[in-house]
Amino acid sequence: MSDNMKIWFKEKEEYRFKSKNISEEILSKMLDTARLCRGDIVKMTTVSGSGYSGGSKSSIDIYTYIYCLTDLMNAKTSGVLTVKS
Repeated sequence: MSDNMKIWFKEKEEYRFKSKNISEEILSKMLDTARLCRGDIVKMTTVSGSGYSGGSKSSIDIYTYIYCLTDLMNAKTSGVLTVKS
């Protein structure tokens, strides 16, 4: 990432997560969601009879983290990802 890009993101408060910690309750829900998603990934690749589930299963934690800690519906309408309080 270029220095200009780092400065731009540093100045944009709305692009930052509001909390530096995740509660045990939210973490537990995220882990459960990721586990269910892994099961869905295996089901989809099995039913389709093709595909490799390794990449999807290994990256689902970061997708779950982003999905659970951002307001994606608001981002869809406004074009900007905002963090839930």
